[in-house]
Amino acid sequence: MASHLSRRFATLQDLVGIDCRSLALFRIGIALVVLYDLAVRSTDLTMFYTDAGVLPRASLLDRAQNPWVLSLHLMNGTAVVQALLLMLQAVCAVGLLLGWRTRWMTALSWFLMASLQRRNPLILGGADNYVRMMLFWGMFLPLGARWSLDSVSRASSQPRPLRVLSWATAAILLQ
Repeated sequence: MASHLSRRFATLQDLVGIDCRSLALFRIGIALVVLYDLAVRSTDLTMFYTDAGVLPRASLLDRAQNPWVLSLHLMNGTAVVQALLLMLQAVCAVGLLLGWRTRWMTALSWFLMASLQRRNPLILGGADNYVRMMLFWGMFLPLGARWSLDSVSRASSQPRPLRVLSWATAAILLQ
């Protein structure tokens, strides 16, 4: 009976467990995707994210279906503020790329990405939703466990697990 249960647990570990090295590659990949996305969006900053563009803040808020949607990009409609917010998001993405305070950088990257996407929903595609969801589930995963500044700074004598099994691993695999 015990061997049957251990085989069942091993199967569950194999199905929805994720190797920490794979999570490190995921962290690096998602950070590079965010940086690329920001580089592309910055070329049309004035057109899509300022009040001088195609969707001024007043028009967006007049037609908003949910008035409680939070977006930092709605606090000001100038190109300077929008550029500063994109730079802040890029700094968070670089922190995520390097694995520095990984959980915080993942959460901030998710929040800033959601904020940016809520500023102009007219230009979004399916990939935008996917990146935002991957960042969301990344907040609950140990993305900084390997190949990161976090893992170097907390080097200890305790062995680190190779695989992680949690609700977040199941969710991100099913996503």
